[in-house]
Amino acid sequence: IIGIIFWIANMALHAYRVAKGEIYSEPEVKPSRKQLDHWRMPPLIKLKPMKISGTNRMWMAILRAYLLIAICMVIFKVFQLSI
Repeated sequence: IIGIIFWIANMALHAYRVAKGEIYSEPEVKPSRKQLDHWRMPPLIKLKPMKISGTNRMWMAILRAYLLIAICMVIFKVFQLSI
């Protein structure tokens, strides 16, 4: 149920950002097979840092909360088994 609520919130945020003009879709250019075969990763120094959107930030917070809850449950179980 919580996942559905977050999915609806994510879709609403995405629709808001599209309506506001923050997100636009460009036509996708498919690389040729030769380009795919000879592609190499550029050096990390040449890559720009990722711009973290509100949606990405929200899902990272959800993931962190999930991991924190899982860690707490494991610690509780270890404590419970040690007694």
